[in-house]
Amino acid sequence: MKHFFALLAVVCLFFLLAACARLLATSPSPSPTAPATSTLTPTAPATFTLTLSPTSTPTSTLTPTRTPIPPSPTPDLSYLFNFSAKPLPYWSGMPVMPQAIAGDDKKVMYYYYLKASREAVHQFYLNEMPRWGWQLFSSVGGKSGDVLIFIKGHTTVTVGIVVSGELVSVMLLNS
Repeated sequence: MKHFFALLAVVCLFFLLAACARLLATSPSPSPTAPATSTLTPTAPATFTLTLSPTSTPTSTLTPTRTPIPPSPTPDLSYLFNFSAKPLPYWSGMPVMPQAIAGDDKKVMYYYYLKASREAVHQFYLNEMPRWGWQLFSSVGGKSGDVLIFIKGHTTVTVGIVVSGELVSVMLLNS
């Protein structure tokens, strides 16, 4: 069960990072030569203005300034659309959409892609999985994809949905 939650966290993080790639900034971290210590540093510089007038007491105005976050590179997700094996009708007790163009079986994961809308794929799994005995546990949506988690008994399945133009890639993970 501990491995499941670790794997689930990794899968969710992958899809959330893919969905939020433009919002996240990456920066290289230097290799420390001494043990690292934690210190708090302000993230936004501020200006301080002291105004004096002959009839009043000194007042100060604190004006925060924003430091823009540089854009992060868009992750390369082309591998989710670069397989050509004939898609399966179902995999490991889960349905595969009939419109699937190609699939790739990785033993613990199955990938396929199709021409469809993200919403159509999302709705397909919300409708079909209960018919196959799966119960929705969690659903998370991002800018360019969704993660749906279903349970049946002691088994958990993650359905990852990633959009690229007119194509949607679906990842089925059985754990």
